[in-house]
Amino acid sequence: MTLPILLGWFLTLCSSHIVRSCLQCDQVIRYVHEDFLSTVKGIRVRDQIELKKIIDHAYTNYRETSKLLSGVIDPTTLYRARTEYQSEFKRHWKEDRTNSLQWDLITIVEKGKRILQKHLEIFIAEEHHLEADEGEEVVLDCFLSWHTLVVGQTEYHYSWHPGETNVLFDGEYEELVVTKESKIVLNQLSVSEEGSYRCLLKDQKGTALSRTFFQLEERA
Repeated sequence: MTLPILLGWFLTLCSSHIVRSCLQCDQVIRYVHEDFLSTVKGIRVRDQIELKKIIDHAYTNYRETSKLLSGVIDPTTLYRARTEYQSEFKRHWKEDRTNSLQWDLITIVEKGKRILQKHLEIFIAEEHHLEADEGEEVVLDCFLSWHTLVVGQTEYHYSWHPGETNVLFDGEYEELVVTKESKIVLNQLSVSEEGSYRCLLKDQKGTALSRTFFQLEERA
């Protein structure tokens, strides 16, 4: 049974050198679903077709969820989403069964969508807490290993919001610099430069592929 683990970009790898992954593309998730359909006993062909439609619709939902969250993911995050879904799928049929196969299947594949979204949100938004004394320098680096897959087609957009903000605050920011390099250096820091620094990795269309936040505070 395979959840769409964001390998959608894999289809365009040869032409664009960009790798995306989709839960619905993952063979493990597809095997999970296929095994389930093959082991369902004593139901009519029409009901079997309905179950297949539910799974196909789930794949569409997974694909749309991936698109909404940039559609880029690293193998580790994909593995976490897939493994959690596999575990929940097995547990659901052992512990949470009802008298309706269709309803049970809808319930678990919808949970798969939520699992995928949760891991994608964690993947594309990271926060780091930094402390420094006045007059020091700080290096902000939002590079992630999978960024090498899109090198030459993206830019890092650094911006700043003064003062304390909520974790992963994504409101109004003041633009600082746009660069091909993943890191910037803040020299001769002053107290007035405390706040939230955001790094967006954007593609040529302006789509944010990852978000990294740095909360900078004066060392106590």
